[in-house]
Amino acid sequence: NVNQNSIQKKIYDANPEIDKEGFKFLFNRSVIPNAACFGDKTFMVNLGLISLLENEDQYAFILCHEIMTCKLLHNLL
Repeated sequence: NVNQNSIQKKIYDANPEIDKEGFKFLFNRSVIPNAACFGDKTFMVNLGLISLLENEDQYAFILCHEIMTCKLLHNLL
C-alpha cells in the first residue's frame, strides 16, 4: 500500500531545492504502466504502473523521475 504523501515529503525533505509549489499528482485508471509530466507541474501516474510496483522505493523513483523530467526539460522548478 503506497502512502503518496509520506513518499513526497521524504523526496522534498531530501531535495530542498525542489520548488513543489503548484505540483499536482493525478492518478489515471488506465491499465497501461506509464507515468507522465505535462510540463505545467501536473503529473499523472497510471494505476497499471502502480499495480506492478513491489515497494514504496519504486514509487519514489517514479515520482523523482517525473519531477526531474519537468525540471530538466521545462525548467519549471
